[in-house]
Amino acid sequence: MTTFSNTNNPAYIWDAFNQQWVPIGTGPHTHGTGDVPGVIPNTTVTAAGDMIVATGAGVVTRQGIGSNNTILHVDNTQPTGMAWVTPGTALVTGGSTNDGTIPVASSTATTGIAWQTYMAAGKNFILNGACDWWQRGTSFSSGSPTGGWTADRIWVQDYTSVSRSTDVPSGQGFAYSINIANTGFNYPRADIYIPAEEAVFIAGKTVTFSVWAKNISGNASLYFEQQVPTSVNGFNGSVTNLGGTTLAAAGSFSGSWQRYSYTFVVSSTAATNGLILHPVRDATTASSTNYTGFQLEVGTQATSFSRAGGAYGTDLLLCQRYYHRHTSSGGLYTNFGWGQGAGTGSAWIQVQHPVPMRATPSSIDIPTSYSGITLYGNSNNVAPTFYPVTSVVFDIADAEISSLNVGVSGGGITPSAFYRMINQSSTAWYLGFSAEVR
Repeated sequence: MTTFSNTNNPAYIWDAFNQQWVPIGTGPHTHGTGDVPGVIPNTTVTAAGDMIVATGAGVVTRQGIGSNNTILHVDNTQPTGMAWVTPGTALVTGGSTNDGTIPVASSTATTGIAWQTYMAAGKNFILNGACDWWQRGTSFSSGSPTGGWTADRIWVQDYTSVSRSTDVPSGQGFAYSINIANTGFNYPRADIYIPAEEAVFIAGKTVTFSVWAKNISGNASLYFEQQVPTSVNGFNGSVTNLGGTTLAAAGSFSGSWQRYSYTFVVSSTAATNGLILHPVRDATTASSTNYTGFQLEVGTQATSFSRAGGAYGTDLLLCQRYYHRHTSSGGLYTNFGWGQGAGTGSAWIQVQHPVPMRATPSSIDIPTSYSGITLYGNSNNVAPTFYPVTSVVFDIADAEISSLNVGVSGGGITPSAFYRMINQSSTAWYLGFSAEVR
């Protein structure tokens, strides 16, 4: 057998990469990384946790480690196709079906890893963003540009009519949208109020507002605007306009559902005074617009929609912190509250709120007519009697249980006797409580 050694007559081996013969057995020597095809220099990575990722066919680069507690997700807007984000902001966007997905273990995937979307409760700072809840009714008309509450947590200004619609983007998980029609006012818009106690979590941060919108009629552009009140939660007073952007130019607002978004930095003033957001048709001409999927989240991407509470029913509970309404949906003789006689002409009636309200309720919401609503109870040890109600005011307003002073016509109430407030003959009657910020 031939023996190779350090002699003056070395053996040679063919270097296919450099296309040359290389002597062996002539003492120590080295090869550079360029001598071996496909070798990635170790200088590509520079810190603990760095990864090597592809930016194209046969091209690799460094993907630096993220900050503590961030997660890696797909983002095709980045050179590496990936980005580190805070949990709750990494979800699918409208650009690529892979954007925003995250790697998860999967025993059914060939590689053992699959890319998957996920929902994060609490990432959306807009309550009732899916337009699911309409406690005050499902259709409204206005003769004033100041507008009013419509779907829960959505105050609409400069509108002729507002209604709940079942026209929604296909496959996005929505059941309803809000239609805002205008024929006689300027700049119809949907105001989203985020009070200071919630805005404090995003003040000074980069956020993205997004909404699904559809032009039903009109040529006006679609504009997004942000504002902050000049006083604490002063949404009904003077505001500072912080600007915005055109989402769809005049004549270019699509008659098909499209998702629009805008990224901005929230003013630090929002931490003390609150934040106002609104999409607006930017013209005085007649228009009709459908919206759904209102979302405000931390980050630079409009990620897939998530309800503020993470679930359909949880959103209702969050809305009821601001406003809730007891209705006659159960039919006649619905019980609205109970208590005891206060005097011959009134009773103290206790009402349990479904959730603790965000603040002491400031107003009672009832129909203009008391027809059909009565106190029912046993006075002076005689058979229970119906007493027609003529007034309902606060006795003690409280965030959890409010006491009402309910007056009746004709007297006959026995102090300290037990009474219920019921709808004797009208299913149209309701009793609402408001702790709204406007």
